Amino acid sequence: MGIVLYELLTGALPFRGETLNEQIQNICGQDPPLPRRINPSVPGDLQNICLKALEKNPADRYKSARDMTSDLERFFAGEPVLASPTSYSRLMAGKIEQHLRELSGWRQDRILSNYEFDAFRKLYDRLIDREDAWIMEVRRLTLSQVSLYLGAWILVVGASLTVLFHYPSLAGTPAVIAVAATCISTCILGIRNWKLGQSRIALAFLLAFCLLLPSTFLLAMNEYGWFTRLTQGREELEFLRRYFSFERATNAQLWWAILLCLPAYFWLRRFTRASVFSLVMAVMTAQLALVLLLRMGMLEWLEKDPGKAYFHLIPIALFFFGVGFWIERLRCTSDSRYFYPFAVVFTYAAMSGVAAFHKPYAQWLKRMVPWTRGQVEYLFIINALIYLLLQFFCERFSSAQLRSVAKAFRFVVAGHVLLPLLLLGIAATDLWNGSPDNLGLRREARTFEVILPLVAGLFAFSSIPKQMKNYFATGLIFLAIGIIRLQQDYFEDKAAWPLSLLLLGLILMLAAANYTPLKILLTRAVRRKP
Repeated sequence: MGIVLYELLTGALPFRGETLNEQIQNICGQDPPLPRRINPSVPGDLQNICLKALEKNPADRYKSARDMTSDLERFFAGEPVLASPTSYSRLMAGKIEQHLRELSGWRQDRILSNYEFDAFRKLYDRLIDREDAWIMEVRRLTLSQVSLYLGAWILVVGASLTVLFHYPSLAGTPAVIAVAATCISTCILGIRNWKLGQSRIALAFLLAFCLLLPSTFLLAMNEYGWFTRLTQGREELEFLRRYFSFERATNAQLWWAILLCLPAYFWLRRFTRASVFSLVMAVMTAQLALVLLLRMGMLEWLEKDPGKAYFHLIPIALFFFGVGFWIERLRCTSDSRYFYPFAVVFTYAAMSGVAAFHKPYAQWLKRMVPWTRGQVEYLFIINALIYLLLQFFCERFSSAQLRSVAKAFRFVVAGHVLLPLLLLGIAATDLWNGSPDNLGLRREARTFEVILPLVAGLFAFSSIPKQMKNYFATGLIFLAIGIIRLQQDYFEDKAAWPLSLLLLGLILMLAAANYTPLKILLTRAVRRKP
């Protein structure tokens, strides 16, 4: 049927050969030319149907003539067809592998940077990973697809209402049965559609199942009184019990509900081989870690010692780094890419929160360097140095994922240095204005006024080696702020200051425009010296 459809679309046979053996080899080992290459007027969806019918592997073809008819009916109805031929992946994989080899050579020849090479590779991975790309990027929004995911979302919201609020007419076993039946139904329908090759529909049902499963566990635990022990025996440490309209689920129930779901998500990843379920695992693991902190007393920490809560985020960040690295070592880069971002986010949150609120950290700085007075701004500068070390460490690996992590850490360094310098300068100026006769405060304030534009200029020039445009932009912004602050103190009412800036800017532009000849002249002058 596929061959007949191919001839109807193109007027040619899909497999040709001079001899019988050559024709048999082409049928067994070669993909046919794309119909649209022969006849550009062939619709893309009709080409998909034709190529799916011509799949080499019987398991990849339509299961029956009825399935093929259903796809043809979708095409005539103007709806997206379900066919997704594997020949596209083979065609792209071969070309992409060839191009990546060329790009690798360009990288070795310094034509491309590591980050440019990684960007190409990331885009190519998305092209090959067609099903996940559809889920994550929603390439084509149609009425059927929007309705499918809207229905899944309404299911999840309905189950959440049953879990969070009390309905006298829907309580106890009937409520559990209603939510559990919906959850099991989405799982069965998802698996059935997956086996039928309707992967887009299947993934919608399976993702709905992933979100319904923790609600089902939590509702059962709440209705039957499982894991009702309070955190440290204190009701005020329970998260949901702070909201009087919610059901009185405990932190322990939340923790167990999420934990019991993880094996199901892992199985779905193995069953479908769709890395979107790794994203689900990463999100739920992050929630599990936060609920674990709730069970340790995080609500009390946030009220009395918030720095302690942020300090406990550091092990979570390390855990996500370890999991991401381990998964990548297993050559599952499409899965590890979901764990590294959580590691970076937890690191940012932990380091920023510790710097802003963790009193022992500030006391340590004040004890070690008394002149800093333990000010928060110095702690953020220390954080910037930590991010630089993390960036240096991540860049030592050949992994493209870790190089992306390194870039993320380096991205925030400029802001973590320049903004604290500005705030320290403002604070020092305020202290000096409060005690005008204090020469130490005056020296400190003016030192920061000079340091800010110098460091900003340094960041602007340090953008060159790694091509960090945010360093350049941030440096320019804070350079302008530093110049304005110098005007307010050193050069108030002095017209020579803006005139000298105009002259300096013009000299820099002319020197840059003639950089090469000036460099040659300077090199020659240096060589002539005895």
